[in-house]
Amino acid sequence: MNYSAFISYAGADIDIVENLRDHLGRYGVDAWVYSLDRTLAADAWEEIKSRIIACDLMIFVVSDKTTKA
Repeated sequence: MNYSAFISYAGADIDIVENLRDHLGRYGVDAWVYSLDRTLAADAWEEIKSRIIACDLMIFVVSDKTTKA
């Protein structure tokens, strides 16, 4: 069974988020990451909202960069 995840993160953490996404994929979790998966033609906030509603789980990546984002 596959699961879908939405990963919320500060833009400066993109390297670790891409790594996390790859690792989750190995365990059957399809993670949506804005910088990689966004649809350029879609309204950004509407797309984010629809992805959050559709996901099975949400992951918040918090680092020292989060407060500066």
